[in-house]
Amino acid sequence: TGILKDAAAGVKLDVKDFDYATLVKAEGELPVEYEEGSVWVMTKKTFMNIEGMTDKNGQPIARVNYGMGGKPERSILGRGVLIVPYLKNIDAATTGDIVAFIYRFEDYALNTNYQIGVKTYEDNET
Repeated sequence: TGILKDAAAGVKLDVKDFDYATLVKAEGELPVEYEEGSVWVMTKKTFMNIEGMTDKNGQPIARVNYGMGGKPERSILGRGVLIVPYLKNIDAATTGDIVAFIYRFEDYALNTNYQIGVKTYEDNET
């Protein structure tokens, strides 16, 4: 059914805009057994909305570092961020739209079989 359409039990938070308390609440809802390997998933525009936020001490909540390969490495509250194009941006979302989620992709399998072959029946002598 896909990650966004899956009706499996999970926690959904209704938000109109992100703030520090909402991000902390979302992190708190993630069960400890899913901590390792989980990432935030959102659009770049939504991430940039969060990147400008600071905590009560004035420290940025989101960070962008440039790793060894010179590519951006985004994180929110220490958790990695995967930028995708198929979600709604926070500023364009309507009621019921998913704008971000935390997910551990190693628990999700893409069911493909690229090694499939088709053979016409042959009556070989044995």
